[in-house]
Amino acid sequence: MLVRNEKEMKKDQSYLSTIQWYNLYYALEAVNKIFYKKHYLVGSAMTRKDFRDVDIRTVMPEEGLLDSEFARKSMSMWISEWLSSRTQMTIDYQIQTQKEFNNESGPSMVIGESI
Repeated sequence: MLVRNEKEMKKDQSYLSTIQWYNLYYALEAVNKIFYKKHYLVGSAMTRKDFRDVDIRTVMPEEGLLDSEFARKSMSMWISEWLSSRTQMTIDYQIQTQKEFNNESGPSMVIGESI
């Protein structure tokens, strides 16, 4: 688990229920077949019981599959909508560069890699 600016956060802590976690995990398997990258759970679902949405980030190299910002944001929007429909949760999915990901604050943990 990668922790950013959090005091003594327990490993794999989030406020997703077991059913929400499994639904998200299995929905992300399809996304894994596109990118073959790790996905990170970030944001309020890790820090608050009353989270509004579930934030998922996939880190891509600066150059590569989605070179243009428009392509990256469009793909992020489509995947957000698809994950939301599959999990029945509001999902904020973003494809980010390593630099963008490193500039975010708060905890993060890998999701969709193994249970």
